[in-house]
Amino acid sequence: SYISSQQRATGLIASWKEEPNPMAWLYDEALALIVLSREGIWLNGIPKNDEALRAKALVDFTTSKQKPDGHWPRAWNADNGTELVDDLWVGDQAWWVIAVAQYVAKSHDLITDASMQRGANWLALRIGANGAIVPSTEANVDTWWAMISTKRFIEASKIKTYLLNKVWDADLNY
Repeated sequence: SYISSQQRATGLIASWKEEPNPMAWLYDEALALIVLSREGIWLNGIPKNDEALRAKALVDFTTSKQKPDGHWPRAWNADNGTELVDDLWVGDQAWWVIAVAQYVAKSHDLITDASMQRGANWLALRIGANGAIVPSTEANVDTWWAMISTKRFIEASKIKTYLLNKVWDADLNY
């Protein structure tokens, strides 16, 4: 109910009530989409409850803002949809792919599936020869999950090898 109450006419969900301008961060949109998708009901691809309709509104907005190379902006003004941040942060992109994979699994929305695949391609192209995407372990783990979510197991295996052989701390077991 809280997440639904924060959705604006744009389809975006305000990230923080305390901000003077209602920001909608891609990471937060991804988390909200996971919740809405989990609670949503679709029948033959048609939203059948409020959560499914809200998930569709969020996905429709974000899909319409996807960049030609496959990534999404990182933040918008929740009220008017103005793009505010586009810094290519990989972790947020990965979380959106993960969330959209869950949405597509329930909604069977082919347009959104194609958008998700473009986003997963954008991520996959960033995997280096050693399996790393960026120096941040968190973003590498996020991208591994995005590759798993989109059934890109070869790419996921490259990241896993990097994580287990280059950044794994055997003493701390993480």
